[in-house]
Order: sequence, then C-alpha cells, then structure tokens
Amino acid sequence: MTLTKEKTCKDLVNESYLNTYDDWILAQLFCGETEESLKKSGYKMADFKDYLEYESLFDYVNQTALSWDFVEAGTFTDQKVGYYRFQLSYGGPSTEFRIYTDKDLNINHIEYWYLDWFDGASIIINDKLVVEILEEFLELESV
Repeated sequence: MTLTKEKTCKDLVNESYLNTYDDWILAQLFCGETEESLKKSGYKMADFKDYLEYESLFDYVNQTALSWDFVEAGTFTDQKVGYYRFQLSYGGPSTEFRIYTDKDLNINHIEYWYLDWFDGASIIINDKLVVEILEEFLELESV
C-alpha cells in the first residue's frame, strides 16, 4: 500500500503563482486584439478568445480579481504592519498579493500568498509585469 502525502501550501504556492503570471502574460498579448487580428496571426480562437473582451492587461486584471483593500496592522495575530491586499481567489484555496509600501505608496516588497484551510505559504515577487500592474492600483489609491 502506497501512502500519498497531500501537498501543502508550501508545495503549491510557486506553481499557483506561475499560473497567475502566465495568465497575465497571455492577457498582455491578447487583450485589446480583435477576432480578425487573432485569426490572421494564426492563433486558435478558442484558446484566447476570452481575453479579447478586455481593453488592456490592467482591465483584465481589474475585472477578474476579487478585491483590492488595505489590511490594517494588527488585523491578524502577529501582524505588525499594514499592507494592500489584491485578492485573486477565495475559499479553498485562496490566492492574493500582499503589497507592502512606505507612506508615499512606493512598493517595499510584494508577496504572493496561497492559503488553504489553516495552511498558507508565500513567495516574494519581483517580476516587472506584476510590479507594474500593482503600481497602477496604488496610483489609483492616491487619487
């Protein structure tokens, strides 16, 4: 009899992030395109058609995410500083970016979190595409 160990959030966080990142790359390529331009380029319509309804990558990310909010320091046990939360999915598992900034809303660092029923893991994110999108959300915060 072979016992298989259920994967933990630590085992899954990187793959989950890469799936999100890959999705954003595709959105960057295809948002704002037309069906005609997609057909001319030789891509299969069915693979990328969902991206065509969005004007831009920012539009896609904004409309497919769940929420953007600020989590005050002390909201959770042992949480010493506040952060902006960009929640992508919720409930078994949930995924989110946590954006830590200075008082002028300059990004100090970004974490990607994978959370599932009393388990959670994060990785630090430095990918330019992700940083640029999250900076756009922060710019709207200061308006």
